[in-house]
Amino acid sequence: MFLWLVFLGIMLLQPNMNLERVLFTSDRDGNWEIYTMLIDGRNPRRLTEHPADDWYPSWSPDGNEIVFTSNRSGSFELYLMAIDGTNVRQLTYTPLLEETAPVWSPDGERIVYVASPPHDLAAGEIYVIDVDEPIAQQLTNNAVRDDFPSWSPDGSEIVFQRQTNEQFDLYVMDADGNNVRPLILDGIVPSWSPDGRYIAFASNRTGNREVYVANSDGSNIQQVTDTPGVDSFPRWSFDSERLIFGSNRDGTTFDLYLLTLSTGQVQRLTNTSANEGAPSLWGNALVSVATQPPPTALPTDSLPTQIFTPTPLPICLINALNTVNLRIGPGTTYDRAGTLPAGTSINADGQATGVDGFIWWRLVDERWVRSDVVETAGECDALPKIDLAEDE
Repeated sequence: MFLWLVFLGIMLLQPNMNLERVLFTSDRDGNWEIYTMLIDGRNPRRLTEHPADDWYPSWSPDGNEIVFTSNRSGSFELYLMAIDGTNVRQLTYTPLLEETAPVWSPDGERIVYVASPPHDLAAGEIYVIDVDEPIAQQLTNNAVRDDFPSWSPDGSEIVFQRQTNEQFDLYVMDADGNNVRPLILDGIVPSWSPDGRYIAFASNRTGNREVYVANSDGSNIQQVTDTPGVDSFPRWSFDSERLIFGSNRDGTTFDLYLLTLSTGQVQRLTNTSANEGAPSLWGNALVSVATQPPPTALPTDSLPTQIFTPTPLPICLINALNTVNLRIGPGTTYDRAGTLPAGTSINADGQATGVDGFIWWRLVDERWVRSDVVETAGECDALPKIDLAEDE
C-alpha cells in the first residue's frame, strides 16, 4: 500500500487522566496490529492478531466498537470489532478499491472513509457508509486525491486533506458532500477539536513537518511544535486542551507524544524500537505518520512555552450509572435521541433549564440529558447557559 506512510491510530476513551485509554497501531510484534494502552503508556494490550496488516482504528462514540482497515481479505477493507478485539466482521466488500482512514460520525451511525485504486497515491475519494445498513455514498469526485477526513463535533461538516500535484491543502464540506470550500493552504491530516473551535493539522510550511492549530474557520494559525524531527498526525483530547501526535524526534522510529497546549509541555507516551503512531479521539481514531528520511541531527523535546492559549470551557464530565435517555433538546417534550449506556462518561459543554424545571446538560455531541439521572464531575455549574432561542 502507501509505502511512504506508517499508519497508526489513537483515541482517548475517558476524559479522566487516570482512565483515558489510547487506541493505536504498532509493528512492535512484527507486523501491523491494533493495540490499546493507558494514556501514560502503561498496560499496552494487543487487540488484533492476524498475519495481515491492521491499521486506522477508530472508536465508536459510545466506546463499544472499533472500526479499522485491514488487507486480511486481499484488498484493504473496513472491519468492525468489539473493544476487546472479538467479534471481527467485515463492513465493506470492494476488491477493486482500498478503503482507509475510517472515522466514526459523532452520532455513531455513519463512518466516513477514503477509497482509492490499489497503490494509487494520486487518486482517492471520500465516502460515508451507514453502520447498520452498509450502503456507501460517495461524497467527493475529483481528479485529485482527497484524504484523511475528520468530522465536526456536531456531525454537520467534514474537514479533509486534498492533494493537487505536490500541493496539500485543507478543505471543508457539508456532511453530504456539498458546499466544498478551501480552508487552509499547506496542511495535512486535520483533526477537529471536540469543542468545535479549533482544527489541528500538520504542515511543511517552515521546511519541516510540524503541528499547527487554527480556528475552525481557518484563521489564527499557530505553530505548536518545533523540533528537527517529523511531528505529525495531531489528535485532540476530550477537553480540547491537549494533542497527541506522532514524532521521530528521539530517533528514527515514530513514538507517541502528548502536548499540553497552554504550557507547551510534551510527555512521551511510548518508547519502543518499533513504529507507533499519532493520535485521535472519542470517535476519531485515525493515525498516520509520514516516514521520511530521518534528520541528521537528533531532535530535542524543546518547545516554546505558551504557544497556544485557548480559552477553555469549564470541564464537566457526565457519568451514567444506569442507561439513561437522551433528547434533542432540554426537556421531555423534545424527541428522543438515543441513550447513554450505563458506565459511559462524556463531556458536557452547556446547560439550560427545561420547561419541567430541571437543569439539562448539553453533551458535546449536541444531545441533552436531565441532570437528576446522571452523576457529574468537574465544574458543571460553571458551564455556559444556553439561550434556547439563539440555539435554535
